[in-house]
Amino acid sequence: RNGRMLFVHYNFKEESAGHPRLKLLRAREKLDQVVAPGKTQLEKIVLLRNWAHRQWVSGGAFYYPPWDAVEILDLVRNRRNRGFCAQYAIVFLQACLSMGLHARYINLPGHFNVSVWSDDHNRWLVMDPTFDIHYEKNGLPLRGRDISRAYWSENVAGIFKVGSDGSRTPITRDEIREYRGYSILLRNNHLSEPV
Repeated sequence: RNGRMLFVHYNFKEESAGHPRLKLLRAREKLDQVVAPGKTQLEKIVLLRNWAHRQWVSGGAFYYPPWDAVEILDLVRNRRNRGFCAQYAIVFLQACLSMGLHARYINLPGHFNVSVWSDDHNRWLVMDPTFDIHYEKNGLPLRGRDISRAYWSENVAGIFKVGSDGSRTPITRDEIREYRGYSILLRNNHLSEPV
């Protein structure tokens, strides 16, 4: 079910959900089982985010791999490679794409995140797989520009970071400092057109 379509004035290149590496990721990692407990699309997105977050603990030895979730996971499991926010974002974003969800990378000063299109909310929702959180205000998941606006207006009242376990913690302005320089990468097709 598609919600209201948004038309943008920039050319975005999106990877096909039918790409063989995405099909392999979905099958090998049993992502259908990962999202099965979710009753809503948002719950399924959060389950995928939590799955990506749990794949490794960042830090330690590190080799910068291609933007390929399957290769990243193989390096984590077979070579004890430890990625950071970019690898969490790549694995999560490609897991979303493999499930037919639209997702894009968010580049922040010093951090890398993902936004996922929600048909239920008719908006892009910021998801942070590194810390396994998203942000909400008045029970509504926030977009990147909402978080950026909250930072610049110095008004974070009512904004909570929400964990996959349902925990809700009020934020401080300093916690969203990275959103002062919010931008969107214009492609997620790094399997078809590698970096």
